Amino acid sequence: MPNHVHWVFELYQKDSDNKPVYLQDILYSVKRFSAVKINKLENRTGAFWQKESFDTTIRDEKHLYYTIEYTLNNPVAAGFVKDWKDWAGTSVGALDSDPLVL
Repeated sequence: MPNHVHWVFELYQKDSDNKPVYLQDILYSVKRFSAVKINKLENRTGAFWQKESFDTTIRDEKHLYYTIEYTLNNPVAAGFVKDWKDWAGTSVGALDSDPLVL
């Protein structure tokens, strides 16, 4: 999306050093890294991301299915493309050809 990001990922409880992994640390790292890169590309400085984020813990496979479906179809619902596969910002990794088949 041109003004926000949706992503679905699995959060491991421990990293390779057996230390706990926290969602807020991942969000901070991604926001910091991407803000620096984007600001550099755009030749600007200052805040890039809004402070809030809306994270959700997936409860079960049905919830996961609908979350992935919502995320993939967000650019379709916004009228940017007719099929989610046509959205240049879509990246589906580590899944079969159809990410909605669980």
